[in-house]
Amino acid sequence: GGNAVSDRAREGEPVRELWTNVDAPAPEWLIEPILYKGLPTIVFGEKGVTKSTFGLLWYVTLSLPWEDNPLGWVPPNRPIKTLLVDYEVNYEVAHSNLNRLQRGLGFPHLALFYRRCYIPLADDIEAIHRHMSKIGAEALIIDSLGPAVGGDLKDPAEALRFSSALRTLNVATLIIGQTSKDRES
Repeated sequence: GGNAVSDRAREGEPVRELWTNVDAPAPEWLIEPILYKGLPTIVFGEKGVTKSTFGLLWYVTLSLPWEDNPLGWVPPNRPIKTLLVDYEVNYEVAHSNLNRLQRGLGFPHLALFYRRCYIPLADDIEAIHRHMSKIGAEALIIDSLGPAVGGDLKDPAEALRFSSALRTLNVATLIIGQTSKDRES
């Protein structure tokens, strides 16, 4: 029952011996050279550098997959259903931006699985997991890191809460973050 699951979670992963004389399988890319299968990637940029637009382009690259993209990304060999969770804009803006990209770049029409979010990801993880299961999503795009963490990004407790919740999804995740104003260039 529930106690066995809790006990196993507390115990964690078993120790594995990884030998150098045994070939290691190469990690699998979902978007080469940006996103590994099953792992998170955080992309930071300053305010106003079109990070959300790149989020939509990553979505398109995964969903189609977009073979002849002008950015030289190597897409997956099959469509990867992806959920975009957005803390920045509403669905009207996201839909309009995706439509303008489609017309301007000429990629095939596609559906955007989009969810507007308001509370920290750790507090919303069960609902996000349900939505991902319902659509069969194998990847997640989070726009953006600060609101998804829901606190000070430099606070280890907040960062741990976010990353622990994210890890429960066990999917490739592209996370868009804004560089802090007090960071030195």
